[in-house]
Amino acid sequence: MNENIIYFENIFTSSKTNIKSYEPVLQATTGLASIMSDRLVPEAFCCKVGSITAAQAICSALRARNKGVGGQYIRMDPVKCTLQYLWCDGFQSETFKQDIAKKKKPADWKKLYPNKKNVTTVFNSLDAARKEKTFKQSVGKANHFIFGEFRYAKFPVHYENTQVISQKKSRADNNGVNPAREAPPMMGEHTIKLLKEMQYNDDEIDSLCEKNIAISTTNFLKEKKLIKAANNFKWVEYLQEGNTFGDNTKTIPKKDASSINKFNNGPLTGIKVVEICTRISGPLATQILADQGATVIKLELDKDLDPARKLGPMGNKKLGAIFANCNRNKYGMTIKCSGKMKRKGILKYIIGKKENEQLNQYFKWADVVIIDEEKEHAMSLTYERVKSINQNIIYVPIHEEKTEMVTQGLIGQCYQRIVTTINKAKRSISNDDGGEDSKVNTCDNAAAYINMPINAKYVAGFAATCVTAALVARSSPNSNISEIINTKIGQKLHVSSLNIAYYMAMFDKHYNYTWLKNPFLPNFPEMCKLSDIFTCKGGEKIAMYIPITERAWESASASIINVVIDKKVTGGGDSVIGDSAMELLWHQNKDKWNKAPFDRIGSVKEVASVMRYCVSKLTFPEFQKACVDNNLSFALVKTIQDVVSSDSSYVQRISHKKLGEYVTPAFGVEFTRTPCTLRKAAPLKDEDKTFVLKLVGKPPKADEVETDE
Repeated sequence: MNENIIYFENIFTSSKTNIKSYEPVLQATTGLASIMSDRLVPEAFCCKVGSITAAQAICSALRARNKGVGGQYIRMDPVKCTLQYLWCDGFQSETFKQDIAKKKKPADWKKLYPNKKNVTTVFNSLDAARKEKTFKQSVGKANHFIFGEFRYAKFPVHYENTQVISQKKSRADNNGVNPAREAPPMMGEHTIKLLKEMQYNDDEIDSLCEKNIAISTTNFLKEKKLIKAANNFKWVEYLQEGNTFGDNTKTIPKKDASSINKFNNGPLTGIKVVEICTRISGPLATQILADQGATVIKLELDKDLDPARKLGPMGNKKLGAIFANCNRNKYGMTIKCSGKMKRKGILKYIIGKKENEQLNQYFKWADVVIIDEEKEHAMSLTYERVKSINQNIIYVPIHEEKTEMVTQGLIGQCYQRIVTTINKAKRSISNDDGGEDSKVNTCDNAAAYINMPINAKYVAGFAATCVTAALVARSSPNSNISEIINTKIGQKLHVSSLNIAYYMAMFDKHYNYTWLKNPFLPNFPEMCKLSDIFTCKGGEKIAMYIPITERAWESASASIINVVIDKKVTGGGDSVIGDSAMELLWHQNKDKWNKAPFDRIGSVKEVASVMRYCVSKLTFPEFQKACVDNNLSFALVKTIQDVVSSDSSYVQRISHKKLGEYVTPAFGVEFTRTPCTLRKAAPLKDEDKTFVLKLVGKPPKADEVETDE
């Protein structure tokens, strides 16, 4: 029907995986819960990195389509996608074979983010986080036609030459196409508008809606017997304006067989990237680009190598596991600097004229430059300098305002139960009447942190996605003078780690902060309180959602709770008499919980307590049978060793001439026409020197020979 279509599917590709992509299930299956010491990350991490991965993959396919590849099928495996983000620090011990690992103990990732002297982490509760000035600046306000004013997270990346829809103020910002619309649509809100644009007349539209072939908001409200609201909304549907699909006269390049052959190493084949980054955010972002075919040169200063090189189990004295898993498929090169100095408290590198000319050569060669902002300042680099050398460059400084630990505490991302305990302890000492919402300065409390640089990984995903989107804009065949921006040239992208952290937290950590007035459920439980890890009679740990939805509750109450509390566990045995307090809690509330989902939602903590007690009385086979028979989703909490050994498709093996073979995660997405490829291991210092110098157009001198360390 449409050979240019890009079709994306979220699907488990492993034949051994038979689970649903629910957040607690994914956290247990991927080993994330085990990494967190048998706790769930208190937000939807797996779903969030999945959404970022999907957006980036679609952008890559669009860029390839602009180059004549045509449409293609993309599939994303949620487990492999999560492992791609977890592996660098969470699976350090599984990277190198034991016979080549020089140091076997995994490193503490916090060593990558040293705090300044006398700086302590601020552990904010969610309410305290919302009072932070930076939080308020990252949140916008909009109005929904029916539900009134609400808050939303502003898009956290700013494009210099291309506006994000939510940053536009009116139709005038985009020639009347896709005006600013922060409010999410109701079900079927634009059905009438879209059908009109697809050339259906009013009679045909009415017929489709009456037969329920198409569902509009008006029809939906009528079905719910909300006649007055339906009549009011009918006028809204018929008065909607604007061209949803933009300029439908634009063309897509025809599929070209030679282009398909050219792109057989990934959708970003031909893209050239210079990375000047350390730690995790920038390196992981460029690794995603490299996996999809981009040529990435990682530049390091010889006086200040990436600290990740020396962290974790070591495959070589110059290459640790964290570095190995953030830098595959890249070429390595160092820039000489004469030394370091501090000017007004700011670190500066002394880089000679010859080395600066060499840097200019890299910028002239590249399509994309991704650089840590602290390195940008230290090397006295600016976008203006780089743009003067290459006006088509996409320039991306990554601004990490706070360390990972400070960010987690600032935005209320830490484990709130522990934060509450810290607050209470602080209050008992200082007689602070600020309550649990007060701000607490404390020394590092490891138990409160999410034991993973979660925000650094969000930044990596955003940087890769936004760079790819800018590449799509730059490669668009439809740019013309009637458009507001010239997409044919490069631009600067402003990436703020703190803004990204707030943006990602707004979806679930702060969703009770959404509505300004009269929310229907003002105290809806936090997302993290809707799931938990339970322990079976034999000690097996399982993760699942608390059964509060209608279907889940009917199944869980009948097959688990009633079996344990009201009936016999096995035929012929005595009735199980549980803890009297738990039985009392159940009998006092079961009629109320059975009647209304809102009563269960308001009592989610108590429902979880009853479930925890009942699961503890069942063996794992009994619990498993109850869940399978009643279609209840759950997953055993796997250790990282269990994950690696459970399915060989989760990992890839790569060889290095000095390190031998080591293990790296599989690609999170697969492209049918432009497949990702594993081309090379992470580089040792300067091992690609000769190749890189030839690649960027500056052949090495006679005394410049390849070195292997």
